[in-house]
Amino acid sequence: MLKNIGLILFFLMGMLGLNAQGYLDFIENKGQWPSSIQFKSELSASAFALTKNGYRVLQHNVADYAAIADSRHIHTTNKTPENKSDVTPKFGQNGTQDLTLRSHVYEVKFINANPNPTIVKEKPLGGVSNYFIGNDPTKWATDCKTFQSVTYKNMYPNIDIRYYTNNGVLKYDIIVHPGGDPSKVILYFEGAEGISLKNGALQVNTSVGVLQETVPYTYQLTGGERKEVECGYEVKGNLVKFKLSNQYNRNSILVIDPQPVFISYSGSRADNWGFTATYDLLGNFYAGGIVFSAGFPTTNGAFSQTYAGGVNEGSITGFDMGILKFEPGGTNLIYATYIGGNGNEQPHSLVADAAGNVVIAGRTSSGNNYPTVSTFPLYGSGGGLFDIVLTKLNSAGTALIGSLRIGGSGRDGVNIRPNYESPLGPETTRRNYGDDARSEVIFDNQGNILLASVTQSTDFPTSANAFQRVRGTTRTAPDARFQDGVLIKLNANLSSVIFSSFLGGGDDDAAFVLAINPANQNIYVAGATSSIDMPARQNAAPKFQNTNGIVDGFISIITPDGANIISTSFIG
Repeated sequence: MLKNIGLILFFLMGMLGLNAQGYLDFIENKGQWPSSIQFKSELSASAFALTKNGYRVLQHNVADYAAIADSRHIHTTNKTPENKSDVTPKFGQNGTQDLTLRSHVYEVKFINANPNPTIVKEKPLGGVSNYFIGNDPTKWATDCKTFQSVTYKNMYPNIDIRYYTNNGVLKYDIIVHPGGDPSKVILYFEGAEGISLKNGALQVNTSVGVLQETVPYTYQLTGGERKEVECGYEVKGNLVKFKLSNQYNRNSILVIDPQPVFISYSGSRADNWGFTATYDLLGNFYAGGIVFSAGFPTTNGAFSQTYAGGVNEGSITGFDMGILKFEPGGTNLIYATYIGGNGNEQPHSLVADAAGNVVIAGRTSSGNNYPTVSTFPLYGSGGGLFDIVLTKLNSAGTALIGSLRIGGSGRDGVNIRPNYESPLGPETTRRNYGDDARSEVIFDNQGNILLASVTQSTDFPTSANAFQRVRGTTRTAPDARFQDGVLIKLNANLSSVIFSSFLGGGDDDAAFVLAINPANQNIYVAGATSSIDMPARQNAAPKFQNTNGIVDGFISIITPDGANIISTSFIG
């Protein structure tokens, strides 16, 4: 499951620029392009043009496009005074570019269609585009307007074709009015290397990859409600028709709604890495990662549209969190926002509630500059190199519901050492799955927020009712990596702590994951340990009483109020 979510997250972060920047609106042609083009949309690694009787697709080879885009990025991850080669664009010999961009164009034509349909431009956007290309003024074009949708009326008798964008995603509808015959609609794919069907979706083979048109969602409005009509593609060579069931009302408007899916890379000018993902009860998808420098394509009205800055961590440049929310399917972006201060921020875990608010657990090195809510900005003394953060963002991504830092005077939220730091000794709990950024946030059945993480602070804040108020690690050597796990429970809006506790023995411990027992609401915490004296180990089932190795897994059971630890078992 985690691997699948990770792959989805990778592609969603990569597609962000396409979805967030509105590249799919239609710019009218006033002479800046060939006369066969009526309107054009520029995508990150593609282009889409409307002709009089169809549309044209330009698709670049994504590997070539990525290499060329990468050559223009400013790379600072290995910047040193002696070697500045990583902070200059990457070009070929003698400063000239020697990269090749392979591309493919194909055109979709509506066969036997009206050669002169009425074109209706709809939903104009503010502003205009001007094209001053070359030194021939007759080829310049000014005051070119942009539209969110274009309808071709009577492409066939009583059949319209409407092209539009929905939250940055290109769509087109075939609208069959009463008296129209959908069997007359025939699409000819000219220039494609082959057409096929896969799981009902249309596969368009090109020299640079396979593009797709999804299974057409087809419906009629009946009594104010959409009634779905069974519809599929019928393919013969490079000709495509729509095959409908007979169970629809020919006296009512029928809408056939396929959706082209393009191959693309991010339009973000900033590098971004995905770290965590989750979903809500409506199927909306949330992605969290880190963003290096300005250029992350945030959405209008987002909580923060500005990169707050950062500091270099070894060879890694400064970064903020980037948080995104997508509609089900991952195609429509709801919001994209920065979250960060003048240090570095990293999300470790996300969880969304029934209202679509998302809780972000992670860490920060920004200190008091991290965005918090004034009523409860800090739990503990803070002031260490890193603090744990919990932030709750509203469903629209426009404002914070709650946000605070948690920590003492040492490193909090860092498992053994940050990634940039060379190891000074045994990796203990950081080995294998347990890297430097592992924690988890979940809800209990009352909507309270639970966090499992780690601390290297001797003065980490604990509550009076905690099951373990005293740090388990007793060593105080200069190597300050000795750490405990921590378990914290806060109310739903992050305005008060219900309990906060250490969880650990005399060596390194780390709490990675959480679950709630639905039968009795007991809290299950699992992670890694090098301690032989984990609390409540004596209460474990006999088969889990084996002496642990260098590092083992563990599972601890805590009462819902955080006052008692029932049992700890070693797994290893």
